[in-house]
Amino acid sequence: VMGKKVWWNEEEKVVVESVLGSEATEYFDWAASNNVLSEFSTSSGDLGVQEALCKIVEGSDLTYAIYWHVSKSKSGRSALIWGDGHYQESKESVHDSCGSYNDQKRVEGDRRKWVLQKLHACFGGLEDDNVAAKLDQVSNVEMLYLTSIVFCVPFRQAFYSFPVIQF
Repeated sequence: VMGKKVWWNEEEKVVVESVLGSEATEYFDWAASNNVLSEFSTSSGDLGVQEALCKIVEGSDLTYAIYWHVSKSKSGRSALIWGDGHYQESKESVHDSCGSYNDQKRVEGDRRKWVLQKLHACFGGLEDDNVAAKLDQVSNVEMLYLTSIVFCVPFRQAFYSFPVIQF
């Protein structure tokens, strides 16, 4: 492993793999070890993307919409990175109709929240941007949406597509 120290110990890695699967865990390990996200900057300017994504989601049966864009690093490399997104509460929830938790769902939701907080800390997010910290539980759809924020797919790299996240 090159770059900075791997961001989890073996016990933590087992938990991350139980939530995300081995392929996604390897991707995040690779991205953290190689400081991949730090090379690329998000787009400047709003360009109405957030409003358009809100209209798409609210005018459909979709739960979320994500805008991806190509970004260039200082060294001239290109990558597909998160540009913006909109998420609305889905019908799939960790809560049942009475608002109480199934014990298994609570454990799964707590693990997903912990993994999101690890990803947030690893990839240098600001504490104000830590959405996972504000959630009681994390559903599968929230997990997919929130992990996509830290995906970066450099062109001409070993990772040509997003890793499979298991749920």
